[in-house]
Amino acid sequence: MEFKYKLTDCLIGHSCEVTSLSIPPAEQDIRLIKYFVSGSKDGTVIVWNIKLENTKPKSTLFKVLKGHSDVVQKVAITHDTKYVISGSWDCNVCIWDIESGECIKTIKHQSKVMDISYDITNNIDYISSVQSNGMVMVWKLLSKTEEPIFHNSFHNESFFDNNTLNCCLLGTRTLCTAGSDNKIFNCLSEFNEEASRSVKYKSNIIIRRIAHSFQHKGGKINNIAHSPDYSFLASGCSEGELYIWSFNEPELSHLFHFKVDSPINNITFNPFKYWCIAANDNNIIIWNLESKDIIANIVNDDLGDINNENKNEIISKYKENWRDLQYHKTQLKVKKDQGILDKPFIRSLSIGWFNSEVFYVACDDGTIREYTIE
Repeated sequence: MEFKYKLTDCLIGHSCEVTSLSIPPAEQDIRLIKYFVSGSKDGTVIVWNIKLENTKPKSTLFKVLKGHSDVVQKVAITHDTKYVISGSWDCNVCIWDIESGECIKTIKHQSKVMDISYDITNNIDYISSVQSNGMVMVWKLLSKTEEPIFHNSFHNESFFDNNTLNCCLLGTRTLCTAGSDNKIFNCLSEFNEEASRSVKYKSNIIIRRIAHSFQHKGGKINNIAHSPDYSFLASGCSEGELYIWSFNEPELSHLFHFKVDSPINNITFNPFKYWCIAANDNNIIIWNLESKDIIANIVNDDLGDINNENKNEIISKYKENWRDLQYHKTQLKVKKDQGILDKPFIRSLSIGWFNSEVFYVACDDGTIREYTIE
C-alpha cells in the first residue's frame, strides 16, 4: 500500500548543496523542539526555527553560523537544542551556542572530519567523530580539554584516501564505525575498556555484549543509522544496497535487504512507526518494515508537479532565489554532456523526521524540502 505525500515547504538559505540535517528526537514533546540545523558545502551551518501552526511545523531561518573554511560534512544538535556540533573538511569539529551564534569550542583533527555523531547517556552529552584516516574519537561535549576519552582506528588503512567516506554512529547502546573497506565495527567494548580506566567516566559506561563487526555486501558504505530503540542498525552504500541488521541477535545478521537503482546517501528510521527511509541520488524511498513494501517513492525534481494548496507559495519562494536558474542551467549542461537526461536533477543527501508524518530532505540544489505523509 502506497501512502500519499505532499511537498509542504521549501527552505532556502544555503548557496550550494546541503550535506546534512539534524533534528532533535521526535520522541520528546514536539512542542519543545525549537530548532533544527543543516550543514552545507558552502561551509556554513544554518539554525532553523520551528513553530507549530495548527499542529503543523513552520520553519524559518534563525541564524547562519560561520567559521569553517571548507565543506561542513555533518551536523548534530543536542537534545536540549542549546548546542550545535559541526564536522568539516577543514579538520575541525566546532561546538556552537545556538542562542548567541558563537563557536564556543573547536576540536582540531589531523585530517578531514567525515562524520560526527551525538548522544546523551546518564545525563552526559557525548560526541564522536571519524576522520578521513579512519580514526574514531569520543569526547564529552563541554569538556575543557581537547583530549578524547577514546580514540582508535579499526579499518584497513589501504582503503583510505581523500575521497573516502567514513561513518561513525554514537548511541546509548552502541558506538559503530563504517568505512570504504565495507566493514562495520561496533567499538563499544573497546570504548568501555578504555573508559573504565578512568574513575571520572566509569559510572557512565554501558555494557552491551554484541558482535564486534560484520561485512556489508555491496559498494562503499555511505551511511549507517540505528533505530530509535537501538534494536536495528541500517547500512547503505554506493551501489544502492541497504541492509538492516539486528542488534539483539547473538551475532549480527541482516534481517532485511533492499535494493535501489542509485547510491544511498542517507538512512533514517521513523521515530514512531516501523518505517525506514533512504535518501538516494534518484529518489527517496520509504519502506514499511513489517510488510517489506515500499509505501512512498518520491522524486525531488520538479516543483511544478506539486499538487497541494501551498503550490504557488512554494514555487514563488523557490523561483525568487537566483540559485534556481543558475543551478538548473549548470545541471542541464552536465547531464547533456553525460547523456543522462533521463535521471533526476536533484539528489537527496540527508533526511530528518520532525514527527511521524513530517520529514525534511537536504538536497544538492541548496534547498531543504519539507514533505508530509498522509
